[in-house]
Amino acid sequence: MNYDAYRYLYPPRPENTIAPTDLGVIESMGWWGQAKFNGTCCTIYVPAWRTREGASGRSTAMGRHGPENRLTDWQPGKAWEAFSSTLSAGWYVFVGELLHSKVKGGPKGTIVLFDLLVEDGEYLVGERYQERFRRLERLLKFYNSEPFCELTHKEFNEGVWLVNNHGRGFKDWFAAPAPDYVEGLVFKDKNAKLLPCGRQTANKGWQVKCRRPTANKSF
Repeated sequence: MNYDAYRYLYPPRPENTIAPTDLGVIESMGWWGQAKFNGTCCTIYVPAWRTREGASGRSTAMGRHGPENRLTDWQPGKAWEAFSSTLSAGWYVFVGELLHSKVKGGPKGTIVLFDLLVEDGEYLVGERYQERFRRLERLLKFYNSEPFCELTHKEFNEGVWLVNNHGRGFKDWFAAPAPDYVEGLVFKDKNAKLLPCGRQTANKGWQVKCRRPTANKSF
């Protein structure tokens, strides 16, 4: 499916929550586990070179609440543009978590990528999550093939990270100490196909989240 002009896409994200006691069940299902970063879920739109408007043609970050939800306190800067300048000529739409204002002392202005909705003008409807993630990983490796690696992510530069996937040990991982900007775990069916992103809840069925207990949340 072609994507040749800007239109807002709702980012796939987990709506449903599970308890820590269910982590063994999720692991037995063969889903991927990822760190749940305490940030702002957003989509980043990289316009096609031949259709970019204005002098800069810079990427645009949008929030998860709809087409009027442009992020006002942050937009992609030099770190992101260094990566996006290596992409092909068509449109791209990335999904990630912006680490910016929620965690004091955390890595400000950092995008943790975890999904790819459009690659070089191809809208990836029907593509399994596992393949979309591999496409995303290839794009980043082309930019920097030797990222700095952590348990939770790979750091391709100081402002662009890629989440890491794990397939086992969810209970131990959930119980282990974590940085302040990690608030729990997210689990995704790697074989789930992307549905059209025209509704906020369109892709909620193939992912769940599990938060670490806090004063305001039991999980």
